[in-house]
Amino acid sequence: MDFSDINFISRATAHELLSRVDKFANRGVKITFTNLNSQVELIIDKVDASRKDSYKKATFVNRIFFSSEKEFDNFLLSI
Repeated sequence: MDFSDINFISRATAHELLSRVDKFANRGVKITFTNLNSQVELIIDKVDASRKDSYKKATFVNRIFFSSEKEFDNFLLSI
């Protein structure tokens, strides 16, 4: 996959890209990246490393529900 004209990718894009590369690999298709600039290579490497880390830093997200905009405003002002 040629990255010659790619100057930036987000973490989300890198994650999706690597997920799809994995799916192809499971079918016996190897995809390689060429012509990555240093920033794109760095984000892909970081995302790849984080996907291999079995420790998840945020496994639970506490959800807060508000019955009105005023209640939401008061909450924001309190933090």
